[in-house]
Amino acid sequence: MIDAGCLPLEGRMQLMMGQRRFAAKLHYQLSLDDMVSLDHLLRRIAAAVDFSFVRDLCRLFYSHTVQPSVDPVVIFKTLLLGYLYVWHHFRTPADA
Repeated sequence: MIDAGCLPLEGRMQLMMGQRRFAAKLHYQLSLDDMVSLDHLLRRIAAAVDFSFVRDLCRLFYSHTVQPSVDPVVIFKTLLLGYLYVWHHFRTPADA
């Protein structure tokens, strides 16, 4: 384990900001990567945009004293998916 107290503030903040390391995994001989077409919109976005800028924008908002967080890039991409595919996360009143 790394003693975060001996690192400069920027280094400590970097430890707490989670970063997803993607590794393709097969589940029951199924690969989601093979199921998505090569010209799919999300593949084109991933090829055209480097999302690492999100970590730089969020760095000041992450604490250096708690457990590592969810990677801010993952959160940003989830919000982008919601915008692109118009996901509504709200409940409507039940019919009486």
